[in-house]
Amino acid sequence: MSAPHDSNPKKKVLYKQQPSERPRRNISPTQLKRREEALNRAHKTSLLMRWKNSDSAFWRAMYKLFNGIWVAVVAVGSFIAWLISFLLM
Repeated sequence: MSAPHDSNPKKKVLYKQQPSERPRRNISPTQLKRREEALNRAHKTSLLMRWKNSDSAFWRAMYKLFNGIWVAVVAVGSFIAWLISFLLM
């Protein structure tokens, strides 16, 4: 027996062409500025991620402390929301 064959064209994966290294010719200064800003935003790391990956044991401990507090607050808030929704039914 052969493997099942999907003849549905919607399930086929279409691969996009890789971007070329050659810069586009007719790009406006506004588009260029937006691209640069997007690249800068993509490379920034958040404060908590810097704490999580820090070499200092103090900052890693602060991350674990704040993360634990946040998890507890979210758990209690979710439980209270569940209680309210249960009582309103």
